[in-house]
Amino acid sequence: MMSADPMAPDPLNAQAWNRYAYVINNPLAFTDPSGYCFLGMCTWGHAISTFFDRSFGVLFRDVPILGTLFEIGATALCLGNPVCAIPVAFASTAFVADVTSGNLGYALRAGLIAAATAVAFYEVGEVTGHNPEFGTSQYFENVAGHALVGCASAVTSGGKCGPAALAGGITSAAGPFINGQNFAANVVSNAVLGGLASVAGGGKFANGAITGAFGYLFNACGNSNHCTAEEIFRGKAGGVENADGVFGFLLPIVGGIRSLFVGAVEEAVEGASSLLGQSFGKLGTVVENPGLDITAFTKHGIDQVITRGVAPSDLLSTVTNPSVVLQQSGGQYLFLSNEAGVVLNPAGNVITAYPSSMFGPGVRNIMNLLP
Repeated sequence: MMSADPMAPDPLNAQAWNRYAYVINNPLAFTDPSGYCFLGMCTWGHAISTFFDRSFGVLFRDVPILGTLFEIGATALCLGNPVCAIPVAFASTAFVADVTSGNLGYALRAGLIAAATAVAFYEVGEVTGHNPEFGTSQYFENVAGHALVGCASAVTSGGKCGPAALAGGITSAAGPFINGQNFAANVVSNAVLGGLASVAGGGKFANGAITGAFGYLFNACGNSNHCTAEEIFRGKAGGVENADGVFGFLLPIVGGIRSLFVGAVEEAVEGASSLLGQSFGKLGTVVENPGLDITAFTKHGIDQVITRGVAPSDLLSTVTNPSVVLQQSGGQYLFLSNEAGVVLNPAGNVITAYPSSMFGPGVRNIMNLLP
């Protein structure tokens, strides 16, 4: 403390610019054996991680639908080729999960589930011919297969079966009659129809959108020719040139939905901030992230962290990347994430903290209401 540190461990943390401060003024929580840096903050890996967290992470957390669009768009670039699309589905999903949660284990799990879902949709297509004609036995098998894959993917991710099964089944059922447009229009149509089916079943628009889009990309576009450039420009990617019959009425409906896609995105963005100003009794009122950093611990706070076994990484990620923040009496803030809950006073001192395994019914209710 008598001489200045030769480097700032975290340029995006204001506390780190005080080069006379020891471990960003937080000696009760951290140590710095070398005297130069701590927690690996001076490594290139930390610098890159911080960049993605403060850029893509902030963007995807504030506007969750953008993460969904990123995953669909990245996978769509492979034009249904499973050799390309399955790894991209894994990578894009893991990337979004990582920058929004800061939890590598959770991100890898999300990526693996996305890749497994893609493989399952492709295999359903292999069994049923990818683009079966309406009314055939393969058509009904395809619909059932998509519903089953959607359900399994949701349950594995900790979600509900019903909305995901609807998203997969309805987009498959309508596929032969709405996929006669160009490639981009087909992707959007399936995504929006899947999202609306999910909402109708009590689920989230974003989850259904991914299920619908993946069903199209890995089934209708997963045949041996994939969605070739010729098919895309002719407007036949993964579908038929003309649609009629039982599902003919869906064309103008989906066309209208597609034209209102921006409106659907705006509505989803609105939903992400719909809890702002809502009071949850003693837990507090939902507010914008005040942008506090952990500066120190109260004696009670450090005791609770140690006793309850809250990992330092979960503590930091919850305050840095909260899912929601509530302002409590006395100006305190409750930061919540999938990993932990942390209460800070306006000066950034930790008042108390607890792992997600200790979330009570009130906190779990708040987390379930998040988009």
